[in-house]
Amino acid sequence: MSHSPGEVHDDEWLLRRIQADRGPVEDQPQPSHLTFRPHERDVDDISLWRESMVSPEELAGSGRTGKRYFVGRIRADVVRALGMSLLVSEDRSGKPGHVLIPELRADNRKERTQEAWQFALAGACSVVGPFDGRA
Repeated sequence: MSHSPGEVHDDEWLLRRIQADRGPVEDQPQPSHLTFRPHERDVDDISLWRESMVSPEELAGSGRTGKRYFVGRIRADVVRALGMSLLVSEDRSGKPGHVLIPELRADNRKERTQEAWQFALAGACSVVGPFDGRA
């Protein structure tokens, strides 16, 4: 199903790139909650991408040269059911389908509410890959 670029619908799958060294392992198929923990550079919020506009392979391939990545998949309705927002945004690289979760940002990343959201997102996330970054 194709959706308009201006609104994220509940039935859409969203993607998050996960460095392989931080991703799932054989005895733990889910990603770590740290997958959804903002980095210091995530001043506004963390990024996801709409699978209807970018494939897992394309997203992983836009990562750093020589790195391997998994890609986490989560439905938009799950994010919203946890009490978070999804905002369509332009990605600096021009990659289509960029979405932000404004509640997950660097300045509040150590708050208990945010940590609970990180664990919930990781638990609801399926994972595909690994894939290689830029060749």
